[in-house]
Amino acid sequence: MEPAEVFAALNGDEEQGLSDEDATSKLSVYGVNEIQESKKKQAWKLLLDQFKETLILILIAAALVSAFVGEVIDSTVILVIVVASAGLGFYQEYRAEQSLALLKKLAAPTATVIRNGQEKVIPARDLVPGDLLILDVGDKVPADSRIIDQMNLQIDEAALTGESVPVEESSEVLQTDTPLQERKNIAFSGTVGESFQCNSVPADRMGSGNRAGLAWVSVK
Repeated sequence: MEPAEVFAALNGDEEQGLSDEDATSKLSVYGVNEIQESKKKQAWKLLLDQFKETLILILIAAALVSAFVGEVIDSTVILVIVVASAGLGFYQEYRAEQSLALLKKLAAPTATVIRNGQEKVIPARDLVPGDLLILDVGDKVPADSRIIDQMNLQIDEAALTGESVPVEESSEVLQTDTPLQERKNIAFSGTVGESFQCNSVPADRMGSGNRAGLAWVSVK
């Protein structure tokens, strides 16, 4: 979509930004721009949950039957598989919870926006779809955003990809089927601007309420 189409779809203004009234109204509809965490489970509960899976219970039953009929080797092999499967499941869930906590730490605390035609700094959690964002060198991107205007913009995506070399971005319109990792007109939340000033538009919450930039679009 062209920048003008993006703003039109989000009821935004490419020059003046949102009004305070519109921003307040959208905040009540979309909620705050932050990752929503469910209650964190203790490690022992995560481990116990692995043994509640139907497949694990079937394997345990099979191991008991094998042991009962004297097939000790078969029973031992099955139990080893059970332990390995439960351990892997526990590791994956534990890492997932740790990653979510890390994403919250990466979030920018504030964002520079244009509202009522005036530049102002607001808490990043108060960003809404259609906000017009300003990103300067060294700024952390406060939400996934559609870049609509930029000059030699490069973004450090090390926090997401591990790559130490900044990525050159663009405000060009891309095909709708462009893979997410190749969308150079999107600035992702938690990354850092490494070039001159650019404008961008809040994109998508990515399932957690994240957004930022010149115009609200959807990143899927």
